[in-house]
Amino acid sequence: MLTSDLKEKYHPLKIEVIDSNVSMHFLKTKMQYFEDSLKISRDHMLFVIISWRYIENGLIMHLTNLDDERSSQSFHSARKDLERINSDPTKLKKLKTKIKVFRQEIRFLKNDHRNIRIAHINHRKIEDIPEMYDFIELSKLNSLVKMANEIGDMLWGQEIKALFKMGSIYTEGYLDFRTGQRIYVKSD
Repeated sequence: MLTSDLKEKYHPLKIEVIDSNVSMHFLKTKMQYFEDSLKISRDHMLFVIISWRYIENGLIMHLTNLDDERSSQSFHSARKDLERINSDPTKLKKLKTKIKVFRQEIRFLKNDHRNIRIAHINHRKIEDIPEMYDFIELSKLNSLVKMANEIGDMLWGQEIKALFKMGSIYTEGYLDFRTGQRIYVKSD
């Protein structure tokens, strides 16, 4: 959907989508290994919980950046630019609906987490520290990342890849942060 000029303008949006996938992957991975940290030491468990919190905070920021009203990271801003250049009205209507649903679904993250726990923390009381254990349900975050992927893919006109080369592409492959799977390239 986006023209090459608009893809350049909204490259930061693409990066936010990719970073959302990377953060989601590591949040899931951290949660999978949480039980192991209980066996090591309380210090290590605290380390895991704190890193878990900061990965989640990063994911919240990436997702809420996509919902900004005006920025080069914003789904809304990209859609408005597409409307100005008279893109396909059927696709625009579908895009507008998806963005509207995304905004509704992400509202709790903006109001209950970003604004309270991340963006305005200098207004918090010291007693709020136990909040550090109050994590968001993983399925809710995963659902938001999937929505962001759908909208990003729609804007880009193709799937936004989130791959990391693990080493030799023949033996270790790529890690696909969208699926959590390894992708191997066959040698000839």
